Amino acid sequence: GFDDTGAPVGKSASDLGMEVDANVIVKFNNSLLFKSLGGVFLPGEAGALLINGNTDAMDAAWEIKNVVVVKF
Repeated sequence: GFDDTGAPVGKSASDLGMEVDANVIVKFNNSLLFKSLGGVFLPGEAGALLINGNTDAMDAAWEIKNVVVVKF
């Protein structure tokens, strides 16, 4: 939060965390394409404070997405 003058109060940190992304694209022919997209975010102390308001839960967030593209 902030005090009456607008200055931040409470815990602060500067380590937002780290993110790693990966993309794999396989083109079988001009009509068929497969994509696999993935990423993981490892929150730092500042990231946990921003997202949760505390540093009690600093679990990694991840996502995997697969896409099949068929052109007619």
